Amino acid sequence: VLSLYRTCLRWTQLPLVERSKFLAGDHMPPALAALQLPPRLLTDKEGIQEAIRTLFRAHAEEKDANVLSEKVNLAFEGLQYLNRFTGVLENAEARREANRNRDGVTFRIGQVVRHKLYDYRAVVVGWDKRPTIDVSDWEGVVQSTLGVDQPFYHCIPDSNDTLHFLGGVRKLMYVAQENLEMCHALESRIHSDVVPQAFEYYDTCTHSFVPTERIAWQYPPAPPSPSPSLPS
Repeated sequence: VLSLYRTCLRWTQLPLVERSKFLAGDHMPPALAALQLPPRLLTDKEGIQEAIRTLFRAHAEEKDANVLSEKVNLAFEGLQYLNRFTGVLENAEARREANRNRDGVTFRIGQVVRHKLYDYRAVVVGWDKRPTIDVSDWEGVVQSTLGVDQPFYHCIPDSNDTLHFLGGVRKLMYVAQENLEMCHALESRIHSDVVPQAFEYYDTCTHSFVPTERIAWQYPPAPPSPSPSLPS
């Protein structure tokens, strides 16, 4: 048990884990998810360490051999989960670093845009440099000049707008860049019950929404441009 404990803690010392945030997600095995650890413990290295210590200490005084065997098996499952989750972290970090490159990306997180064809307003919550699903036969893509060869945005639309223009409330839209334009500042306040999940508040100075820490981590600022060198 002590070896398992130390091995789990060593996993948290990996450089990848040191840099990562928001570790837990939908990848946790049911047996571990059933323990119902506080979500705050599963968001960074320190929280994961605290969770590991909490779980091991909770059963440190257990004497029943059958119960101990069950807990050891659960600890092994937890270690296997951590090792598998390393790949998830690698993918998340690679995507985060890729998002630093804004070449060709017109709109940023939190900006309010309007759909040129359907006229609804929406706030940008994410983007892909190229679509990650098959959108080739979508009406808005077929009518565009760039087709799939352009960024696509994850947008939270205004509920009233989609009800009026699309005939029903939509939670999330996936839109080609060519079909979007900036929304006028006076019309940039949108309403949707999904907005609080991705944004902290509406900034009246910038007329845009401020993303949660999780969204901001996924879409970090672009690296600063190098200063031009002066002639010797």
